[in-house]
Formats: sequence, structure tokens, C-alpha cells
Amino acid sequence: RYILSSALCLAFLVQSSAASHADPIEREVGVDLRYGNININNPLLSFLFGDDSATLIGVDVFGKFRVANALWVGARLPLAHMRWNEDGKTSLGNVTALLSYQLSSHFDSSSWVDTSLSFPTSDNDGDGGLVSSAFGLFWVPEPGLYVPDTTTISAMYRYALERQRQGVEFAGGMQVLAIDQADDRVRIPLRVAGHVGLGPSAQAIARFTTIWQNNTQNEEDAFLHVLEAGIGLEQLGQGRFELMLYYPLDDLYRNTLEVFGITLSVSSSL
Repeated sequence: RYILSSALCLAFLVQSSAASHADPIEREVGVDLRYGNININNPLLSFLFGDDSATLIGVDVFGKFRVANALWVGARLPLAHMRWNEDGKTSLGNVTALLSYQLSSHFDSSSWVDTSLSFPTSDNDGDGGLVSSAFGLFWVPEPGLYVPDTTTISAMYRYALERQRQGVEFAGGMQVLAIDQADDRVRIPLRVAGHVGLGPSAQAIARFTTIWQNNTQNEEDAFLHVLEAGIGLEQLGQGRFELMLYYPLDDLYRNTLEVFGITLSVSSSL
């Protein structure tokens, strides 16, 4: 299993943003739940793994609090669980500090800078390291939340425009993953998202993310792509609910590994 853990980390490094929440409310706490399934189509990986499939469940508890006119601070505590070959293991992810600054706010538009710092707190040995590595491979938008022995610095600029309950959001930034005993990984995520109102508080949501990363063996491996689609419910100033399908689009996730997932995000004001 240590060999497979290393192989998964290597796959991430070779192949190697996030679905962000809407504008933060005054004091917000919540949880992101992630469910995923991996079917392994590579005989060598299946042999090392001892099974040809795995089920993953992630729980990401977060909180954000306004401390100044345009400044929010917060934290995230991610946990990962994986079940395979009748075995199961839960692993702590990388505890993350959050800082968000609102650059502008108008009647129909707003812009933000979101920054984060993830500390290397995830399990890195035995089955725990295997779970952390697998979840880092599964969760393409933010592998730094889970990959062992990794400190991640992230900064994202977001611009959102909404008119008559229809809106778009554009986001771009940089993630730097400082990995112990390996070359640092630089990733540049770009995301476009849109939503259409379905009722007084319901929305249909779609997001597309493309990520460029350095230190890949060929040009095709330098880009990753993720599609998300689902529904959201929002009570202005009170809380949010999102249910999304998660679908990585690249060869690693469609051929070597068949990966799909469902994410559920629930938050409430204090």
C-alpha cells in the first residue's frame, strides 16, 4: 500500500479552482460533503491496490467571519475516508487558513480576492497516507487540501455579475504546492461559472474549470479540466445549499481511472 500511495502521488505530480461559495455573509459556518467513486482500469494499479475500485467520502468543515469592512478570515478542516477491498480508513486532511478581501461591490457585480494557506497535517504513512494521496488525486480543484507532506498557498481573483436572477462568474489565480522531497508544483486554475434562477431561491448552476500545471512530461498532461453541474438554494444573508455532479474530463480520469463524484455544500449564518 505504501507503493500505491507513492504511485498515486506520482500520478498527481505527473498529471496532477475550486467551486467557490458566493460572496461571504457576515458570519458563516458550513460543511462540504464529497462522495466519489474510482474504477481502476490499469492492471498494475489494481494489483497494487488489491481491488479494482474504491469509494471516497470527504467532509470539509469551514467557517468564515467578517473582521473588517471588506475583510473575512476563516479556516477549513478537511477529512477523507476511503473504502476498498473491504477495508476502510479515515484520514485528516491539510488544515487550511482562509483570507478573503472584497475589492468592489455594486448593485449587480462584485469582485474578490480569496487566499488560503494549507498546512501539512494530513496522514502520510500506511493506509492513512494512501487515503490522503487518493483523495488528492480525486479532488482536482484543490489537491492541496489532502496531498501528504504538502504546504499549499493559493490566491484567486473572482468577478461576479448578476442581472434578473441570471449570473456569471469568472475566476483565475495560482496555487503553489510545496511538496517535501519533490519539486514544487505550480498550478494556474481558470474557472467560468453561470447560474439561472429557477424560482424565488433556486438556481441551476454549471461550472467549468481548466487548470494548467508545470513539470509535466508532455504538453497534453499540462492541462486538467473539470465540469460541475447541479442546483442551489440560497436564502439571502441566511445560508446556502448546493448539490453538484463532479466530473473530471481528462484521460487519466476517464481511461486509467474512471472517476465521478457528487458534492453537497450546506452553510448557515450565525
